[in-house]
Amino acid sequence: MKKGTPPKTKGISPLIAAILLIAFTITIATFLASWATTFTRTKTEEFSRTGQQITSQCQYARLTIDNAVYDDSKGEITAVVWNMGRMDLSDFQFIVYYSDLNISTLKPPNYNITLKYGDFGKFTVGNVTSTPQKIQVRSLLCPTESIYTCVYAGGGKFTC
Repeated sequence: MKKGTPPKTKGISPLIAAILLIAFTITIATFLASWATTFTRTKTEEFSRTGQQITSQCQYARLTIDNAVYDDSKGEITAVVWNMGRMDLSDFQFIVYYSDLNISTLKPPNYNITLKYGDFGKFTVGNVTSTPQKIQVRSLLCPTESIYTCVYAGGGKFTC
């Protein structure tokens, strides 16, 4: 061997290395695409089944406000809510509409109690900033099916 000449080493050619790298990349991409397709299909079917169950159960949700009172001195609204539907309801929320077109969404402290069919629940929300024009009470389990509206009649009373 001459001085200054690099030793001869054998390795794979750049062409074969490129082909192996491309083959490896395609194999990994195929595996990931297959997994992602199966995962997406499974999750979509699960969400679809859950949505159908909730929708079919919510058709039996029915909520009524038996009595509602506004206490101006405390800034509170108290409502007696009656579950008249055939579905248990919980996670209650008040939507308060004011005369100046402001709206506030309030949760009573006992919002998470469950009202079974025929049960009454008494809910009070504070932080009512001015005289309300109307209120709505709903259960977030079925927010569009279990909503009830009362209009403020004056003198602290609502007409429901």
